[in-house]
Amino acid sequence: MQTVAEPTAEPKPLLTPDEFLEAMHNTIGRNSVYGLIQANRIKHIRLGRKILIPRSELTDFLVRELEAS
Repeated sequence: MQTVAEPTAEPKPLLTPDEFLEAMHNTIGRNSVYGLIQANRIKHIRLGRKILIPRSELTDFLVRELEAS
């Protein structure tokens, strides 16, 4: 029997705040993520009521926070 390889899923380029939190392994709280978004410390875009965060912001945010401390 022949097995069919499943295509590898590419990571999503934009994350919701909850996906951002999950990608950060829940190291900060959900309210903290929304607070950082509101303070513009996490770069994001708004499409209607939806908040989307570029995947690159995962590392960029951590680098900025480390430099600031």
